[in-house]
Amino acid sequence: MRLFICCAPFHIFTATNIAYNNFKDSTKDIYITDHIEDNYRCYLELRDKGIFDNVYYIKVKNTTQVSIISKYRIIRYTKIILKYFDSKNIIPQLNNKKYEEVLISSPDIVSEIVYYYYKKKNSNMKLYMYEEGTFAYNYFEYKINIFKKIFTKILYGRNIMEDHDGAYLYKPELSKTYENYNIKKIDIISNKDFKSATVLNNIMGYKEVFKDKLNYKYIFMDQAFGVSDILNEGIDIFEKIISQVGKENSVVKLHPRTEANIYKEICKAVNIKAPYEIIAFNSDVNDKVLISIFSSACLNPKIIFNQEPYVILLFKIIDISIFSHINETSFDIAYKVKKNYKNPNKFFIPETVEELQEILKKIIK
Repeated sequence: MRLFICCAPFHIFTATNIAYNNFKDSTKDIYITDHIEDNYRCYLELRDKGIFDNVYYIKVKNTTQVSIISKYRIIRYTKIILKYFDSKNIIPQLNNKKYEEVLISSPDIVSEIVYYYYKKKNSNMKLYMYEEGTFAYNYFEYKINIFKKIFTKILYGRNIMEDHDGAYLYKPELSKTYENYNIKKIDIISNKDFKSATVLNNIMGYKEVFKDKLNYKYIFMDQAFGVSDILNEGIDIFEKIISQVGKENSVVKLHPRTEANIYKEICKAVNIKAPYEIIAFNSDVNDKVLISIFSSACLNPKIIFNQEPYVILLFKIIDISIFSHINETSFDIAYKVKKNYKNPNKFFIPETVEELQEILKKIIK
């Protein structure tokens, strides 16, 4: 018996694909958290689809709603540690089953609390990561900071990053080879299979009007960084892009966790709660120009659906070093995806604003 833990619509998208294709004939449950508003709609849709044996909705906002981002490391670590004490609000919502396998998208605090709870019930239980974005391809390089590591060892007697047995990825060939981990491929539901595609679209809340709302050449993928310096720098660069390609040709897809439209003075922004991946699932996006600092939504059309839109990533122009989990290998997947393109000249990682402007000139032609 397997258990999935999902905190966002794209987690549910991937968990559904794995459950439907990889584990079709086995028993599986899913926990969907209230981390994002649209998760509840996904939960209601998923309950009667028969893909999972049991679908549970758990409230965790007390644990997730406070930002842990700060330029001061000691403040970040203190906030992280304090969140573990919110487990008293989560544990009573969990069932008393024994699972053979738990699948998580990341070592976030909620996933850790749920995992440690079931690991106590079954010491032989296996732990797998399933892909939730480009972080998955660098997942086993992730190092939990020493304070958190010591704290969880004291509190739970273990460290979640030392417990993994493997991972489920859409493109295992883009991952590093790991001797100690079992890397498995996620089989995607075919959009040619009308019945299955309809089920997936209903779960994700897909509507044809989404394609119309994003029917622009240049699509900027907003990211919920929660850090004003990064957002302001990103907006400044995006304004330069808009001035070059034209407001009438551009749109911003707001991140599901973005609460305020900070782009309204620059160009049109759309608040579509469904992940961009479900739009790519239903569309030909090969002629689109997807722009972001480093959003998985720019890479996933190629990784999941083998489509090749133009991609412009800005992470070399914008300083995002405040995020402690980012290191020199964090962006390896971007270069691997570029290399995987049949036409790598559609994939750009500019190092200066001037280089970005030259790239746009080439695309406009």
